Amino acid sequence: RNVVLQNANKVIVTSEKLKNYYNKFTSNIVKITNGYDRTDFKYVLDKNFTITHVGSLYPDRNPEILWEVLETMCVNTKGFENHFRLQLIGNIDKKIKKRLNISKFSKCVSYKGYIPEKDTHSYIFSSQLLLMVESVDKLMSYVIPGKFFNYLFSKRPIIVIGPPDSEIEQIMNELKCGNYFEQDKKELLYNYLRECYSKFLKNELKEGQFSTEKYDRLNLTKKLVDLI
Repeated sequence: RNVVLQNANKVIVTSEKLKNYYNKFTSNIVKITNGYDRTDFKYVLDKNFTITHVGSLYPDRNPEILWEVLETMCVNTKGFENHFRLQLIGNIDKKIKKRLNISKFSKCVSYKGYIPEKDTHSYIFSSQLLLMVESVDKLMSYVIPGKFFNYLFSKRPIIVIGPPDSEIEQIMNELKCGNYFEQDKKELLYNYLRECYSKFLKNELKEGQFSTEKYDRLNLTKKLVDLI
């Protein structure tokens, strides 16, 4: 591996953490992240307090703290169950479905199954909140999933539950596009969801005021062309 890296004219990686890691072996590292395809998609924001997750959920990617927080919201927050909807798009593990089916918010959950990426835009753009869940594996802190950039493009607030020291958290802090939570931050997640729900009731849960231009695949492709 080291020979390949050292003899390559350029080595392209998709995150700053990967760049820092491979810089130990060669100085020819260039970061070009994944991104989104620009569209003129028209949407109507959901009238419910909808949280949407796009992607598979497996035992190692199971946000138990979120399920517990949502149950607490159902008990402590009057009217929450009437407004709340959880949309899960993708393959959901049977054990997670079983857990959700006995939860206090089971009637609020809808399973959409697998949907092609281009068809997920209507769900993403119309949702009040977007959810992303990553494995607690430390290696996942080096990865920025492609769906994260589609989330950013929608400018809807994002909740991410993932491992410590993640590059996703750094991007979110920079853009102020939502909040990032580690698996043991249940109280912080609860407070954030209560805040979002309060804003929703006042029609104040607005899209972010940040630029996503550098993650537009057209601009990323220009950056790639400049290397050739």
